[in-house]
Amino acid sequence: MALIRSLPLNNVEDNNIENIVDSIKYGICIIDNKNYVSYINKYFTKLLNISKHEIINRKVFKIINNSVIHDSIKSKSNKSGFFQNSDGKMLKISTNIIYDDNEVYNGIVLVYSEEENKNKNNIITIKKDDIKNPYPEIKSKDSRFIRELKKAYKASKSNANILITGESGTGKEIIANEIHNSSKRSAGKFVAVNCGAIPENLLESYLFGHKKGAFTGAINDKIGQFEYANGGTLFLDEIGELPLSMQVKLLRVIQERKISKIGCNKLIDIDIRIVAATNNNLESMIEENKFRKDLYYRLNVIPINLIPLRQRCGDIEILIEYFKNEYLEINNIEKLEISEVALEALNEYEWPGNIRELKNIIERLIVLMEDSYIDYYDLPSTITNYYNEINHKKVDYLINYNTNGDIETFDIYEKEIYKLAYERYGT
Repeated sequence: MALIRSLPLNNVEDNNIENIVDSIKYGICIIDNKNYVSYINKYFTKLLNISKHEIINRKVFKIINNSVIHDSIKSKSNKSGFFQNSDGKMLKISTNIIYDDNEVYNGIVLVYSEEENKNKNNIITIKKDDIKNPYPEIKSKDSRFIRELKKAYKASKSNANILITGESGTGKEIIANEIHNSSKRSAGKFVAVNCGAIPENLLESYLFGHKKGAFTGAINDKIGQFEYANGGTLFLDEIGELPLSMQVKLLRVIQERKISKIGCNKLIDIDIRIVAATNNNLESMIEENKFRKDLYYRLNVIPINLIPLRQRCGDIEILIEYFKNEYLEINNIEKLEISEVALEALNEYEWPGNIRELKNIIERLIVLMEDSYIDYYDLPSTITNYYNEINHKKVDYLINYNTNGDIETFDIYEKEIYKLAYERYGT
C-alpha cells in the first residue's frame, strides 16, 4: 500500500465509507499524529478481540504493544511484520504512513490480516522462551522490555562495554546492577558514578585518584573510582554530562586499561567492566560536537534501550501492585483498597517520570491514606487533571462534531449512543 495522504482522521463518520471499510476482511486502525487511535473497523475488533470503547481516543501503546507499530512511528516509515493475538492466531501487520498535502506527518494506518501461508520460512513464530524474563525481580510482562532484559543478561556473561539509554526514571541503574550481579564479576564491587553530579575540577581526581601534594588540598593519597572498582563493574551514569576534556581521558583508559593518578606517572592496571547510561541522545550530541564519536563507539558495544513506562503495555498495574505491597510491609499496614476509578486514572496517566515517579506516588498515597482506602480524590492533581482531559476527549468523540465544527443533530447523536452501547453491552 502506498503512502496515504490527507486522510481525515477525525471524520471517518460517513456511513457509506464506514460500511465499505467494515465489509473488508482486513483489520483497519487509524492512529493520529499524537498516537491516539481515532478509528477502527469491525474486522479489527474481531481479529484483536477488542471493542471500540476500549481503544478509541486512547494512546495506541496503552492497548496494543507491538514493535512494528513502535518502529514505524519512530522512523516515520512503512513497516510490516507478524503478531500473535490473544487466541494464538498469527496475524500479519502492515503500517502505512499518512502525510498531509504539505508533506507533514499526519498519522498512521494499521492493517491486520490473518496469515494463511504456513510456509515456515515466511512466518515468524513466537517462541515461549522469547518472553521469559531473565531478571524476575524486575517486574514486567512487556515483550519489548523483556527482550532488552534478555539482551542485558546475555551481555553480562561477557566483558563487553554496555550503554543503557532511556528516559529518566526508567531504571537504568537497576538494570546495570542486575548485569553486574549476573556476571562473573558479581563477587567484585559495583561502583556507581553520576558524571553530572561531580564538579568538573574534581572529576579527574574522583575517577582516577591523586597523590598527596598533587594540588592544593591534596593532603593524602586518594584511590579513584576506577581503582576502587577493580575486578568489578564501574557504572558511569549520565555519561552525556561528562566534559569533553574528561571524555578524552576516559577514552584512553578504556583503550589501554590503565590509569595514572594525578601527581604520579606510574600506570596502574585495571580490570573492570564499564556500563554507561544516559537519557541524552548521544548521536545528536556528536553532531553538535558535545560528545566524542570514538568514545561513543567504545561504550556502545552492547546497546540496551529501556522504553518509557507509558509504552509498557500492562506494566503499570503490575508495578502499582508491587510497590503497594512493598510499602504496606514497610509501614506495617495489613491491607489497602484502591477504588476502581483511582486505579483506572493511575493506568491512564502518562508517567513522565516513569517508574521513579510511580514508586514515589504509591509511597505518598500509602503514607497519607485514611482507613486503608485510596480514592480518586486522593490522587495528585497531575493525575486527576490528565484523567479528566482524557475523558473530555472521549466525550468529544461521542458528541460527534460535523465538518463545520458544530455539534450534530440529536438524532445522529442518539444513533451514536445506541451504537456504542450495543458494542459495549451487546444489547
